[in-house]
Amino acid sequence: MTFMKEWEAILAETNAFADKLKSTEVFKEYRSAAEALQKRPEWKALADHFREERYRVYDSFKEPTGFTALEELEEKHEKLAMYPEIERYLRAETAVCRVLQRIQDVLVQAADLEMDME
Repeated sequence: MTFMKEWEAILAETNAFADKLKSTEVFKEYRSAAEALQKRPEWKALADHFREERYRVYDSFKEPTGFTALEELEEKHEKLAMYPEIERYLRAETAVCRVLQRIQDVLVQAADLEMDME
């Protein structure tokens, strides 16, 4: 089998796998929560802002100042808890991200790449 035929077969299987993922309850819940949030653009904006801020805090975490940033982020998250739709969306999004991270881990391990993933 030539490289192009192998590659096409891999892509076809990957697309089939993606379709299976989309049919799982985790992904269905995410899509449902995302669609509900789209009806309230101001809430979607709050969720997006929180997600961006959470990423920045975790990505740049350094002790001891990082603990203050985490506490501030936790306070903002508590305020978002007043909006069940935002909470539902963020929980569903996190669940999908965890699934994707596990899949990435499996693929990297299967490829036997010597990468430090910690």
